[in-house]
Amino acid sequence: MAHDDERQMVGDWMQLYGSAVWAYLYAITKDHATTDDLAQDVFVQAYLNFTAFRAESSPKTWLFAIARNKAKDYFKSAFWRRIIPTDKLSDQGFETGISAEEEVIHFFSSHRLAEAVYQLKPIYREAVVLHVQEELTFREMASVTGTSESAVKVRYQRALVMLRQKLEREGLQYGVRRQDIF
Repeated sequence: MAHDDERQMVGDWMQLYGSAVWAYLYAITKDHATTDDLAQDVFVQAYLNFTAFRAESSPKTWLFAIARNKAKDYFKSAFWRRIIPTDKLSDQGFETGISAEEEVIHFFSSHRLAEAVYQLKPIYREAVVLHVQEELTFREMASVTGTSESAVKVRYQRALVMLRQKLEREGLQYGVRRQDIF
């Protein structure tokens, strides 16, 4: 394949999967600047190693595997050991076309659930993000993480149990306080 074709293909992947790769990396790093750098590195590596893509998995799965490795390398670096990560969540806008009450409930629910997900250990947080947010199958998740399909299923199930317990301990049911339910 000519270099222009490779460049075009990776450009198409950036359009299709760029925000998903960014969101996945953010779920791992919890830092905007780091995520920006790593996401850019993912697509540079995809371009430089385009011939390594054998289409045995989807491009999205391949890009997520690159992203995961980039994040692992980042956390291993000496730079990471010298800084303190932040736990800030990004701002989330309201949806349109629904009532003000529904907007507030949705905003509160999604923010609280996102906080709970970000408090999980990285292997469990990764399982939730890949399966729920990115809608990868367990087989694709296994390919991204380099583990077995059963291992990612177990991680996902454990993550759900942890999330449910955490939200129940805090008096929340699906992000709404029990006393607020009529």
